[in-house]
Amino acid sequence: MEALQTQWDIWQPRIQAWVEGLTPVEWGIGGGTALVLILLWIWRGSGRSRNKQFAPQLALHAFQIAPLGRDAFFKIRNNGEMATLTTMLIKGRNDLLIKSDYAGHQIDKDKVYGILLETTSTARIQNDFSIELMFIDQQRNVYRQIFDMRQQAALPPKLVRTP
Repeated sequence: MEALQTQWDIWQPRIQAWVEGLTPVEWGIGGGTALVLILLWIWRGSGRSRNKQFAPQLALHAFQIAPLGRDAFFKIRNNGEMATLTTMLIKGRNDLLIKSDYAGHQIDKDKVYGILLETTSTARIQNDFSIELMFIDQQRNVYRQIFDMRQQAALPPKLVRTP
């Protein structure tokens, strides 16, 4: 800590002398530059929040397993802007088939979309897996969202790529 104090004691008079030597024009240039940097920082932050407002917000609407355990129905609801589904991966199970067409399907705002899953083995479907969806919004941003069937919940979407 003393080393830091000695460094400060060395540099403080130099900084004070430099600041006292600045002319009003130099102060104006420095202040104007600082103002422009602050405005750019504020503008960049407001753009991010605006993109989040218009991003699709998919939520798990329902997950139902048929009584015999051979089929399951997975429903998602879009609470945000329109999304176009591109990829669907089932993690944790190798014996599930996706029976519904999903690639290229558009989910409008406040609409529900159902996906039928069917098992190819003799094992019953349990809620021991997760579904990963990738989708595109209207600005061509790519998102990835994971739906965990164990907890019956959806993790927030992650922005994967921007155009």
